[in-house]
Amino acid sequence: MMNLFDIATAVGVKGFLHCNEAQKLAELAINRDVLEIGSFTGLSAYLMAITAKTVMCVDTFKANTAGQQQLDSLQTLDAFQKATSRFSNVNHFIGTSEQASKPLSENESIQGHFDMIFLDAMHTYEDVKADIERWWPRVRPGGVMAFHDYRHLAFPGVEKAVDEKFGPAPEGTTVVTLRWIQKT
Repeated sequence: MMNLFDIATAVGVKGFLHCNEAQKLAELAINRDVLEIGSFTGLSAYLMAITAKTVMCVDTFKANTAGQQQLDSLQTLDAFQKATSRFSNVNHFIGTSEQASKPLSENESIQGHFDMIFLDAMHTYEDVKADIERWWPRVRPGGVMAFHDYRHLAFPGVEKAVDEKFGPAPEGTTVVTLRWIQKT
């Protein structure tokens, strides 16, 4: 039997998730209104859309092939749209996390709050810290904030910013480089 990661890759959806991270991300998104900050080519959006009520994706869609350097023109929007085109529950906003924060907080249909927020945009300490400060208040009680590339050797700023806000990861709250926190 194929897992969700295998299904996504079989239809040509690409990204930077490990198959175990992909499964956990889809599990965390079950029946939730999800906000994704950093969508790249759509793999995580695709996986969450399978199980989520809604997925709102925010990205500049200007990242180079490694995902962290921003270029002058749209680079990944076509791949993202192709990956998510089969899902009516996926919408996107073209811009930065900061640019999206005001219009999304004023959107009455979501009341500015989400059941799950997945942060996977810029991975510097400063950017992750700013995203946590910007979006944590918009996680509904009982909701989840998840982070990709936590404890990834190439992105030490992710772990530093997350641990500074929430403390070290308790057992059972990480899979490969995916970490999540449930809001009480």
